Amino acid sequence: MSELSIPDVRVVMAITEVRPRTIDQALKRLERVLGTRPEASHPAGIRRTDAGALNQIISLWTGRDEAAKIETSSEVLSVLDEIRVGQRTLRHSPALFSPMLLPRRLGDLRVSVLHVQAKVVFGHR
Repeated sequence: MSELSIPDVRVVMAITEVRPRTIDQALKRLERVLGTRPEASHPAGIRRTDAGALNQIISLWTGRDEAAKIETSSEVLSVLDEIRVGQRTLRHSPALFSPMLLPRRLGDLRVSVLHVQAKVVFGHR
């Protein structure tokens, strides 16, 4: 009997902080580099912060394993090295009821939805 291969469903979230007034330039750089890469190496989603902590780009990465996610995100985000002032990486596991996190295009925005299991529902823990 052969073993079943269970895909790694965890998501790597990279939060990249860029210098003030460079977020549009950073997004253009990311768009350029992603245009030269195969679709399979694109992030599942990219967002910019417009409220709260400003000058941040949040990207979600999926892949066959943890190493592939980190390698791909590092390669792509390296185009921001000269304007990046900080970066951190978080690992998330989807809730059991979450749909597959797949990239898709809605108008001019590339988006994905990541469902997060609530810790508090109607005031009960």
